[in-house]
Amino acid sequence: MNEQLVVRPISLNGHNRPVKRVLFTRDGDFFVSSSTDRTCVLWRTSNAHITGVYKHEAAVETMDLSPDDKLIAAGGFGGINIWDLFSGRLVGRIEGKNYAPVWLAFDCNGDRLAVVSSKRMNTAASLRIFDVSEMKKNETDKPVVLDINDTPYISKPESLSTFLLQRATVVTFDRMSQHIILGTDCGSDGEGELYKIDPETLEIVGEPVYAHESAVAQIEFSLDYTHFLTCGYNDKQAKLWDSATMECIKTYNMKVPCRGGAIHPHIDQIILAGGQDARDVTQTGSTEDQFHIFFYDKIMAEPLGELSGHFGPVHCLAFSPSGKEIASCSEDGTVRLYVFVDGDSYLKWHSV
Repeated sequence: MNEQLVVRPISLNGHNRPVKRVLFTRDGDFFVSSSTDRTCVLWRTSNAHITGVYKHEAAVETMDLSPDDKLIAAGGFGGINIWDLFSGRLVGRIEGKNYAPVWLAFDCNGDRLAVVSSKRMNTAASLRIFDVSEMKKNETDKPVVLDINDTPYISKPESLSTFLLQRATVVTFDRMSQHIILGTDCGSDGEGELYKIDPETLEIVGEPVYAHESAVAQIEFSLDYTHFLTCGYNDKQAKLWDSATMECIKTYNMKVPCRGGAIHPHIDQIILAGGQDARDVTQTGSTEDQFHIFFYDKIMAEPLGELSGHFGPVHCLAFSPSGKEIASCSEDGTVRLYVFVDGDSYLKWHSV
């Protein structure tokens, strides 16, 4: 990386199992990590100190923050817990026997939660939209509880086949929550496909779009929601898509399987990371930069540089709103915060 850029890496040890997600708050003063150790941790960006810990009943597989930073939702086997982010109060819970959330996302107002879940025993895979507005208003110490079987917004119209839902991997809302974008691995040979879905009827809008050779691992929107990034594991690629047309704009090729990425909020850069599972490394060998964070020019799709740090596959990346910090999390059980000492110089940096 450019020798004029000084990066201060900070390794954070707040978890003892793999860390799956990391997200910054809207003002960038805090960021949150979630782990299969059954916890989510709130960190202060300025000093990397732990500010709060939220305890789930199961391994946390998915997590999201409401756009106003009021709520944090975390899903694990058996249900979803929703806390007030800064008081730590449990304001709501969505539960169901054998319910296994795979990915969840708030809408633009933080009033609805879209959740895709996998099939477990006698509980079918599903896409559900939950109204969490009452949880958002809850000022008491008693959480609002929803049972998945009593929720009126359960849907499986003809267009959303059981097969499609069983292969759903990621879900999110687009700009103004006009549509849901669903990522899957339900192509004829397990290819990753993208579906645009009406959140009111849960009907598919238009035709599915081929995205990757394998499951869509992540969908990450730009700050203005005009385009979004997807990551593919087997094809070692990330792709940039036009939000309106669902057309691929750019393709970024990596040397390792791609698990997560982020779009810089202010300059034309993206970051990507991933790495092989341990079982694959023993079969195919490994490279020195297996678990590095890679910088790319968003327009030219050319590599710019990389950062080292993790010792296991990197699951998620996030830029702070200022674009001067990067948070990452990994299978190695650590969260890392990379701080550009001269952030203004970084914002002017476009090549190594």
